[in-house]
Amino acid sequence: MGAGCGAAVAVQAAWYILTNMGIVFIGPVYCPFITNGGCSMVVTYILFGIMLSIYRYQNVAEIA
Repeated sequence: MGAGCGAAVAVQAAWYILTNMGIVFIGPVYCPFITNGGCSMVVTYILFGIMLSIYRYQNVAEIA
């Protein structure tokens, strides 16, 4: 799940870079933590929240 969240953020960042380089010609795009943009910003914060939660609980010992 963490890899999927990381991949989603990486795709957003790559798409932003490709658009700014002029390789891909699409309308307005969003870059995580650099630009501000309504729904995309909320999705990015949710994805990073999931990744931080996974990181926080990765070494928790289970009490049986």
